[in-house]
Amino acid sequence: MGRYLVKRLVFLVWILLSVMFLAFLIIHLLPGDPAQAILQQGWTPQLGAALNKSLGLDKPLWQQYLSYVWNMAHLNFGTDWISGQPISQTLSQCLPPTIEMVLLSQLLALVLAIPLATLAALRPSGIFDRLANMGSFGLLSVPTYVVITLLYIPISEWLGVPNSGPASYVPFTQDWLANIESLSIPIIALSIGSFVVYFRVFRADLITSLQDEFITMARSKGISKSRILFRHAYRPSSVALLSAIGVNMAGLITGTFIAESVFQINGVGGQLLQATQQPDYQLIQAIVFVTATLIILINFAIDLLTGYIDPRISRD
Repeated sequence: MGRYLVKRLVFLVWILLSVMFLAFLIIHLLPGDPAQAILQQGWTPQLGAALNKSLGLDKPLWQQYLSYVWNMAHLNFGTDWISGQPISQTLSQCLPPTIEMVLLSQLLALVLAIPLATLAALRPSGIFDRLANMGSFGLLSVPTYVVITLLYIPISEWLGVPNSGPASYVPFTQDWLANIESLSIPIIALSIGSFVVYFRVFRADLITSLQDEFITMARSKGISKSRILFRHAYRPSSVALLSAIGVNMAGLITGTFIAESVFQINGVGGQLLQATQQPDYQLIQAIVFVTATLIILINFAIDLLTGYIDPRISRD
């Protein structure tokens, strides 16, 4: 396991450096001139050249890159060229709601998917299994914005859940209960797609695990059904589920802009969309680097957990 951990750490550092390099190239690959985007109508060749010099964009590319790596290593994102606001402040405002929506939606999806998949796997092709499969196909075909609309009416209008409408986001540090209420509809909407994936993946693997020889051997020894299920069948059935969690969380971190747009939440997805429209090169660069780093760290943690659950992976 130690050797596997070292290999994953080396791979982690390599991926982070690659992401840092690609984020750095954003300013140079995107169309247009950063100085012209900042000055807009007041741009002239002379003012543009002077601004590029003050921002260090007139230096050789390798010098700009070394300066960028140094700043990123110290989490120094600088000041936004267009808004004049520290980028770290912008990130501190848009990251918490997005991370909260992603984590809580995944938790809700797992809480629902694992027990329902277990019930379906215990009697494959039974009535519940067939109904659950039909329902999961139906849920998977409904777009997120439609789900949000369908949820808004019963939750906000009929049940009258406070703070559940648009433009009603409350930070967690201000009031945790109002915070959950304000994110209730986006969390449920985002959890549905993940629930379907987790249900189908875990159900399929659990059915396969329950038919393996070691399960038959455990039954012949008189081990209780609950112990066979939770101790022996769950473990090998969780490997593909963990991989699905990593993929889903990676997509949701930047894919929450629909929910953020509908409920007017200042999250990462909406902030990135707004930055690309201006275009705000430096903010785009910071958001890409931070979100990519979060995704890499999440998948690194999942890799370690997968290696612990299935030691054969770490030995390979």
